[in-house]
Amino acid sequence: MERKGTFIFGISILTLSVILNFFTYRFSNFGKFFFYIILIEPVFSITFLALYGLNGKKILKGLISIKWIILIISAIFVWAYIVLVMNLGTTEVTYLMESLYYPSFFEQSIFALVGIETMSLYFKRGTSILISALFYEAYYFVVLINSLPGFPGLYFPLFILDSFAIGLIYIGLYAVSKSIYVSMTLQISLLMMIVFIPPLPAAFFYTLVPS
Repeated sequence: MERKGTFIFGISILTLSVILNFFTYRFSNFGKFFFYIILIEPVFSITFLALYGLNGKKILKGLISIKWIILIISAIFVWAYIVLVMNLGTTEVTYLMESLYYPSFFEQSIFALVGIETMSLYFKRGTSILISALFYEAYYFVVLINSLPGFPGLYFPLFILDSFAIGLIYIGLYAVSKSIYVSMTLQISLLMMIVFIPPLPAAFFYTLVPS
């Protein structure tokens, strides 16, 4: 695929993700329908870019990198082991496995991989990270506009800053490592910390994981 075509595809996927998330929250009767489309996006986007994108070989290399695969698998086993040792039951294990795909795999595939691999065609790495993080923020801004009573006062701007900041971290990790498994490992760990850390300290980590 030519450079311009790859770029347009990436922008379209990023924009579509934000729009679908808005519809998912806004229309309760059809929310699941839009959410299912969101779940299909990562596999479709990665496959398409890997086969036809200008950076296809680099994307495939990152996906099959043994050292990063070992990292994410190790993280999964460690958290699963902690859950079992603490006798928390199957609910937390289910939460871990579900979070592995959504939001972790979805967000890192769309906003990190697709974002960086398309933005970098026209922008420098730092600018690409910032633009991709803005799309990530827009994705979570939908939560605010659909749940305004839940974010009174300073919580509103803090949520915006938090989601943008963690977006920078996730996307920056991908830009450096060229693999979504690194940022996925971080996100899974932050999500699981919510389960184990007492409420007050956990509030800090919760601000890093918009949901």
